[in-house]
Amino acid sequence: WVMDTVAGVMQLPVDSGPPPTFDRYSEDCHWAFLGGTTWRYVSRFIIYSLEPLTAAEPLPAGSMWESLELLCRRLAPCTIHSGPWTWSLRALLQELIWVYHIRVCRERFTTPGTTAHPTYRLTPACDDAFVRLMLPLLTDGVVLHRANMDQHAANFTAA
Repeated sequence: WVMDTVAGVMQLPVDSGPPPTFDRYSEDCHWAFLGGTTWRYVSRFIIYSLEPLTAAEPLPAGSMWESLELLCRRLAPCTIHSGPWTWSLRALLQELIWVYHIRVCRERFTTPGTTAHPTYRLTPACDDAFVRLMLPLLTDGVVLHRANMDQHAANFTAA
């Protein structure tokens, strides 16, 4: 239910309810770069809720890893077709990756470092799991973007 609500608020076509309207800032693309976006808040919630994994361990049942895997599976069909959700999907993927990068840097480097206990820090097994979840979405998104660019170029040269 939580992921359906999150997806609905973010205009991603994976929930079962009616699509909500965008907030007043969504029409302005520059708002996405000011740091206070829904995508960033959701990404922070998801990434900072991820639990450490041990090597060669399947994703734990009932964990945030399992919820992230479910979200990625539900977003996969959205990356092979362009639609009104495309920008939101790209923004969410970008923020998920950026926030994961930030968390890993804070946990693994001494400057500025983190006060999190070592048992709560992400491990290399977490990196592998995150890449395994994100890579198919990014690959399909790049292919879709390339196909759209080719079509726009063909339309431009035909005109």
